[in-house]
Amino acid sequence: MIPRETGPFIGKRAWTLAFATAIAGGVVALSLPATAQAGTDGTEVRSVPGHRVAHQVAPAGFVAVAKNRPVGNDEDGKRKCCDEDSKKKCCKECPPGPPGPPGRSAGIDTAFQGNNKFVGYAQGNGPTFVRDPRTASPWHDVSTLPGYPGNATDVSLAVMGNNLHVTVLSSTGLIRQTTCTVNPTPGTGGNPAWPGNCSSFQELTPPL
Repeated sequence: MIPRETGPFIGKRAWTLAFATAIAGGVVALSLPATAQAGTDGTEVRSVPGHRVAHQVAPAGFVAVAKNRPVGNDEDGKRKCCDEDSKKKCCKECPPGPPGPPGRSAGIDTAFQGNNKFVGYAQGNGPTFVRDPRTASPWHDVSTLPGYPGNATDVSLAVMGNNLHVTVLSSTGLIRQTTCTVNPTPGTGGNPAWPGNCSSFQELTPPL
């Protein structure tokens, strides 16, 4: 039990006040007038009649830093941010590394002539193929034709009359086109078999 006295602030009243302060987590509410002055050791001393109560205060010029806020700029003016509550590491802006090798790109297109569906396929690693469903071996390599740009990454097909136009785009930006006779079926009726039924690739790259 905490001793209580009904008289003025004397004797064990200071001990009672200190004990009550510890129970309340260091927060003391006084109804008596109090004066405060800063101590030399970073404390603030509050005086009430019969008592002097001191508690720690922040030194002059101290600014509390909240968590999860941006922390200034580095010497290059690039903002850095630290998240103290996450597992991510704080890091500075780094210069980009050397570019990696170009990725593989492929293209595909289709075109109809009556009931026949032709498929063009640029594999992205060199050759381009055209599929003619009427022939025994349906896929035909047109990259062996003169003028083929090499490393085609895209292909476009279009039918006009008896002809199939095959246009390719290379990884270096070249656009070239061959025209293939597809009626009658290549390899029949005097029409050479694939790819002999096709012309040399012609230049279409801008600014022609």
